[in-house]
Amino acid sequence: MNQLLNQADAVLNACGGREAVQGGTVVGFERKIIFPMEIPLNATQTFTKQINGEVPFELRAISSDQRTADQLGIRVQIRMPNGRFLFGKNGIDAAMFGGIGSFRPVIDPPEECEPGGNIEVTLSDYLGVGPSVVNLLFEGVDKYYLKGGNQPSPLSALRVPKYQGIINENILAPAYVAGVWPRTPKGAQDSQFTYSSFSDNNTTNLNIPNALAVPVTGPTSGSLNIPIDAGINFVVRRIIADVNQDSTVTGGEFLVRVRSSGGYSLTDGFIDIAQYFSGVEFPVDWVIPGGEQVLIDVVLADGAGTGNMYIQVHLEGVKRRYA
Repeated sequence: MNQLLNQADAVLNACGGREAVQGGTVVGFERKIIFPMEIPLNATQTFTKQINGEVPFELRAISSDQRTADQLGIRVQIRMPNGRFLFGKNGIDAAMFGGIGSFRPVIDPPEECEPGGNIEVTLSDYLGVGPSVVNLLFEGVDKYYLKGGNQPSPLSALRVPKYQGIINENILAPAYVAGVWPRTPKGAQDSQFTYSSFSDNNTTNLNIPNALAVPVTGPTSGSLNIPIDAGINFVVRRIIADVNQDSTVTGGEFLVRVRSSGGYSLTDGFIDIAQYFSGVEFPVDWVIPGGEQVLIDVVLADGAGTGNMYIQVHLEGVKRRYA
């Protein structure tokens, strides 16, 4: 095939199917890979398809049957041969992901799959709507390199960054996970770190073993403190909260006021931490001197039912040391 393509190179023009790549030219021949799957009731199952052939396959779009009501509750996660997952967290609902023609999801930038690699699709019936059939069609091209073209070496998961800094990424991730953050001051050294609050009054919730337990029937207030190591400064770039509740709780939200023992108040008053505060990247750094504590006043509002609600707070940022 490569010999025939090299012979045809003289007659291929700018609109004849050639694509310029680093080090030469490549011709893409359309290829479609069918991925038929059936997921049983309440099951999680992984399906694997090997990329056959002698040249790389470049995935450019994914089609599926259609957006159907019976696929609502079936979660899809796709793992590429280089180890990258196409979707964040646990995937995306099949009913939202489905589409054909102009409505099919486009993979931008395209994902190159080396011959012999495996595409893995994990389906999870998280709402108990199965058994359900999910048919995917992976659309793209086989890439044939013409004479003078240098085929890139195969990528491994170790060489693919978790955050690639491209448009089609998790836009809610803080910028510094992609290496975009304020410069470290001259003479200082930063190391990424997360401080977590600790409470020893939680004896019933195993999901958050170090959380503060607050009964919905009262008393509905409490406090958390996070001591900062002495001798360093800690630069806070966002606050994350783990919130959970007993199955007998039917309502409630945590309001918090965050301050430091040095007298600085981060919040003007109490704020709903789960809805408005948790995970939000700060526009400027909050620098806490070493040896101080972060004090978090907690109030449980609109509690309903019986039992406890639980909260643990994390400070995400960098430890800053000066030589």
